[in-house]
Amino acid sequence: MDEQNLNPLQPQPAPGSAPIVPQKSKTRRIILICVLFILLTGGAAAYFYNGFFGLLKPSSPSPSASQSPSPIPSFSESPSLLPSPSLLPGQVSVQWYDELIQDTTKKPKEFETADFYKVGKILNGAHEGQTLYLKVLEGMGYSFYRVVFEGAQEQEISNIKGIDDAPEKINFPDSDLVLKKGGSQQFFKDEHISKRLFTDSVLGDAYKNEAGCVVFRLPDQTALGYSFDLPFVDSAGKLLITFTNGQANNEEYIYNIRTCSSECALLQAVPADQINENNLIVAGKAQNGAILYELKDTNDPALKALYNDKNTMAYYGTNSDGAYQEQQTSKYTYGQFINYKPLLYWKDVLGRWIQFMNKRFDTMAEMCKPVIYLYPQEKTELNLSVSPNGGIYHSEPYYGGGWNIEVTPDGIITDLKTGKQYESLLWEGYGLHYPEITAGWVVKRFDIDVFLREKLAVLGLNEKETADFKAYWIEKLSEKPYYEIAFLDRVQIDALAPLAFSITPDRVIRVIMTAKGLDMPIPIPEQILPKTPQRTGFTVVEWGGALLK
Repeated sequence: MDEQNLNPLQPQPAPGSAPIVPQKSKTRRIILICVLFILLTGGAAAYFYNGFFGLLKPSSPSPSASQSPSPIPSFSESPSLLPSPSLLPGQVSVQWYDELIQDTTKKPKEFETADFYKVGKILNGAHEGQTLYLKVLEGMGYSFYRVVFEGAQEQEISNIKGIDDAPEKINFPDSDLVLKKGGSQQFFKDEHISKRLFTDSVLGDAYKNEAGCVVFRLPDQTALGYSFDLPFVDSAGKLLITFTNGQANNEEYIYNIRTCSSECALLQAVPADQINENNLIVAGKAQNGAILYELKDTNDPALKALYNDKNTMAYYGTNSDGAYQEQQTSKYTYGQFINYKPLLYWKDVLGRWIQFMNKRFDTMAEMCKPVIYLYPQEKTELNLSVSPNGGIYHSEPYYGGGWNIEVTPDGIITDLKTGKQYESLLWEGYGLHYPEITAGWVVKRFDIDVFLREKLAVLGLNEKETADFKAYWIEKLSEKPYYEIAFLDRVQIDALAPLAFSITPDRVIRVIMTAKGLDMPIPIPEQILPKTPQRTGFTVVEWGGALLK
């Protein structure tokens, strides 16, 4: 052994054993291992950070992507729409597309007319990875269904996060008012938004549309409406107020517009040009502190008009069978009418004056779905307006003071404002001072289909118009065993809802039915219908109806 390599302080290996590593060499190896460990763990941490937190951070679109849109649907970049660990049992998570993509290859069920739009990709559950479609049925507003396809068969999907879990109630900021969830009958892009109201922590921005609904934009591009739930009105419509004379109110009031279709319960807001605050005085105070007002002048024209309107409950009594029976005079003197506080007013959080009408003087008629078809002899541009004396509360396309349209000879209508096409124009409103019905027919519920087919042909409707009429009205006339049915004459219709055209048609056919449900048949003189009109030249056809109580 070389003595120069011996260290008397260093342990020597036993004979036949492995040599002992010098202490300096061992220390170097330990340092090297520590350095390698730090480098490896640091790299792993950086990889984990970028990989995990990158999922939580929306990526910025590349310049090339914004310049050259991909035909493949892009996903929404909102973090709230990514898979959420807070999913409830059975809840479906969707990665939403940024816009609707119509798929014309998908076909509806037999006897249905529907459009299908791709709206997103399902991220979990039995349908993970499948495309979610929005099925759109058009009628009184739209009906929306969320479906997937298994081959050619569609299957409805429910319990979708962001759609079916919208809160039932929302507090309106800086007030004691609550909004209740309504319906979804419109694409958000078709809402006529008048202002943004507030931002909800769950649904995002809340908007007021021109009809008066509070609406939110859902992630599938539809609109969800909410209605005001007034804290000083009970479920029967009784106002929980005390009048200035100290008496508590015991009467029920109507304050919502009763529509044939709407995404919310519309409050009866009085147009600003039809109410003067100087003409109001305090009538009473609600339990929550809200102040209600009444008209100062008991002979105000609005009160006189309501008292003299024979189309209100005040002019209907009941017979021995409990059925409504018309009267020639009001059940109340004018003094009694005033004492019942027939009209009250309240200013809501949006600054609108809301009218409350005592149910004793409720209107008896509501005009539902008048639709207008136009058949010019050549492609024609024109303006058309309708002016129901009770106002319009819904229209398709949007009315906005009149329709500016282009129409082809086969009846296809193009709204010149939006470019959208329609087979007919639709409006809904109230007909005030509805004429008294003195002749008509009493028809059994199960005979209504045949009855309408016969009478509508006499009145001048063609097969398609008749089919459209029946498709809407037969379902509505199904609650009572009998119906008293009549048709207004042209003079009566024009008085209720006059039409005006920038180009005068050669023939206008207007058919408005009235129907009132009966528990038992009643005697009524048969109505004599006019001679069937001939369609000559530019022809316009309108049909609609009114349900009488």
